[in-house]
Amino acid sequence: MLLFAVVLLASCDQPKENATSEAVAPKVQVKVTTVSQGVIPDYLNLTGKTIYLSKIGLVAPINGYITKVSISPGDMVNKGRLLFVIKSREAYALGQSGSGNEDYGTVYVKAPSGGVIMGQHVFKSPVYIDKGSKLCDIVETGSLYVEANIPYEFIKYAKQGNKCSVLLADSSKIEGTFYKVLPEMDEQSQTVKVLAHLSAKKIFPENMIVTVLINKGSREATQVLPKSSVLTDALMTKFWVMKLVNDSIAKQIFVKPGAQSPTQVEILSPILSPKDKIISLGAYGLDDGALVEVME
Repeated sequence: MLLFAVVLLASCDQPKENATSEAVAPKVQVKVTTVSQGVIPDYLNLTGKTIYLSKIGLVAPINGYITKVSISPGDMVNKGRLLFVIKSREAYALGQSGSGNEDYGTVYVKAPSGGVIMGQHVFKSPVYIDKGSKLCDIVETGSLYVEANIPYEFIKYAKQGNKCSVLLADSSKIEGTFYKVLPEMDEQSQTVKVLAHLSAKKIFPENMIVTVLINKGSREATQVLPKSSVLTDALMTKFWVMKLVNDSIAKQIFVKPGAQSPTQVEILSPILSPKDKIISLGAYGLDDGALVEVME
């Protein structure tokens, strides 16, 4: 019995090899910034689309066979350039038989103005078409505009000659000048349609969704943070930032945003210290009290 008790005590003193160690939550790598003071533009953001106001549609002037196509979609053409050659049935039949005048019953379709070929419908020859059939469109390169709806109370910012900035789908920006306020209002949204001319030297797709930025003026901002630091819910009713309470714990701080620019947000409340470390990269999806590791 004494020997059995000694063995039992010895086994109790030995560590259990199969004991599981306590799990340690992984740390999320983040970058931080601090609040700054400065002037921030007060922008009005509108959604618009690109349109071409000067578009010429070319149609077949006669029934016949298109025997030559000298263009492709996207080609830049000058006024007077030959686009299509169309022969009447009789002229085409004579040409096939090797007899008849080359120009008899032949129509040469030329560009009525310079521009870019878009909306092309005929790509090869020979092909028979009826009179009035669509051949292609020519848009003038300088006729690119953006069409947007603006709330009536802000219509003063869209007067003819006023400037705006247009953000494209690839995040590039081009400058625009308001051209006209159309005398029509959307009954439901109570917005007015406006047109702005874009100073673009290249061709952009028509009906591309863009963002129109109108600078309503600058205001002194007591606190400014990068836009990436400010998070929001799906309905955009709550806004917050993630502040470090020590070197490894992030705390959720609800904020009230003010004026915004494409890169910065004004923080109206609460008052943040210039020493507060606010997460600028990696905060998305973090819970209150999350463990983080600051990257240099």
